[in-house]
Amino acid sequence: MKGAALLLAVSLYATESAPKVLYTKSFPGSIPAYVSIELLKSGQAVYKEALDDENPVEFKLSAEDAAEIFGLVDKLEGFKRPLESNLKVANMGMKTFRFEDGAAKHEVKFNYSLDEDARLLQDWFERIT
Repeated sequence: MKGAALLLAVSLYATESAPKVLYTKSFPGSIPAYVSIELLKSGQAVYKEALDDENPVEFKLSAEDAAEIFGLVDKLEGFKRPLESNLKVANMGMKTFRFEDGAAKHEVKFNYSLDEDARLLQDWFERIT
């Protein structure tokens, strides 16, 4: 019994400390008005349509797709720099990219970006949605 509890604790710790990327989009008036995707480097993912979503959808991306997404995160320096274009464009929803790897956590918010890698990453998450 103690062994099973220890295994569960180690598994939960590994999930918490594993590199992950989170994508959220808040766009009141659209359907859905909120989207959240949490993706671990292993490809395990969770999709939600509300902060308190009672029915999140768990799924797994292929290793190749997860590697491509995390490759874009690397190109975007783990979201350590701004991505907002600051152009006067229509409100297309506030997007947030967040990268977590152990104690390292970086987040960036934007409505519209000119950065090609940011747009490719956003396209990935929109296709998942």
